[in-house]
Amino acid sequence: MADPIPLRARHARLLLVLLTRPEESGPWSPVEWELAVRAARISKLLGTIHVRLTDAGLANTIPQRAAGLLEADLRVAQHRAAMARIELRGVDVALRDYDGPLLLLKGAAYSLLGLQASRGRIFEDVDLMVPKARLQEVEDLLTMAGWESETPDAYDQRYYREWSHELPPMRFPGRPMQLDVHHTIVPVTARFHLDAARLVAMAAPIVGSRFSALHPAHQLIHAAAHVFADSDCVSRLRDLVDIDALAREHGTAPDFWAVAFAEAARAGLERPLWYALDTCTRWLATPIPSALEGARSSQRPVAPVRVLMRTMLTHTLPPHSPERPGNIARGIAGRVLYLRYLWLRMPMRLLAYHAMRKTLRTVREKLKAPRVQADAD
Repeated sequence: MADPIPLRARHARLLLVLLTRPEESGPWSPVEWELAVRAARISKLLGTIHVRLTDAGLANTIPQRAAGLLEADLRVAQHRAAMARIELRGVDVALRDYDGPLLLLKGAAYSLLGLQASRGRIFEDVDLMVPKARLQEVEDLLTMAGWESETPDAYDQRYYREWSHELPPMRFPGRPMQLDVHHTIVPVTARFHLDAARLVAMAAPIVGSRFSALHPAHQLIHAAAHVFADSDCVSRLRDLVDIDALAREHGTAPDFWAVAFAEAARAGLERPLWYALDTCTRWLATPIPSALEGARSSQRPVAPVRVLMRTMLTHTLPPHSPERPGNIARGIAGRVLYLRYLWLRMPMRLLAYHAMRKTLRTVREKLKAPRVQADAD
């Protein structure tokens, strides 16, 4: 029988067992449980795993120490969800004079919609999306209400405002949640042609609030793009679990998959969606209807690229090993995927300019550090 888990690293294999077949954890030794829990903590998946063990009726069968850590992380996730709701109430009040669309993205949307993806999930920020034409108005209202930018550097401010898909991160003093205000879901300089107005037009209101959420197909595409188009794919297993949960929950709706593939093609995001679904089906046994195989095959990269990406993702997507954190193959794959991420994110001329500015700033900071230390001495 073929091995259903395509990962060799022991900590990653244990983690996938807990996520996909938790009943197989019964005969584990205390050492295996400790390794699995440490890997889950690095991945911020302890709360999610607690939920899955509970759903499988196994919460009372695991070692006491592991159970305590899982329970503690679930409580942290619940606390963070409560903090996010407080943040959203504050945003609602601050934007009472704003009459435009207010879309919630990712974790905040999952939470208010009550999706399976929100159960046990820890998130650090609240992501909001408004039309680009209303961005300045929203920022002004939030600033007047007390939110402050967390990006003091002038160049970074320019980078966010001219080349990114969001404002510089904001935070209300004394609150733990960061607020990210977007005007689309991928950087404006990226090699994609996403129509943000279409995201707004297809969004649906969230019952009981003034906020809306992306269409389910756009939720899946956004989650896929977040990992496979707008990141270096390092330690992104939690995001893959989000994609799996969205596919399972929305995938049974009529025409969901047809709309998802059509919208991905319209935005030029077919390849990130293919990587997301390919990895989910291979690692998490995500159920994708066999009738869609033709549509998926049309998005598939050529064999050498496919094999190379799969190999690199096995090294980068899981958390680093608690036993061997300095893995050389992981470091090489991470650097290659980081270069891929930069290539997808911005054109070469802008990339060169951005790299030069970052390098100069790093050099200035290193030259300044000895003087600061000397003054302190």
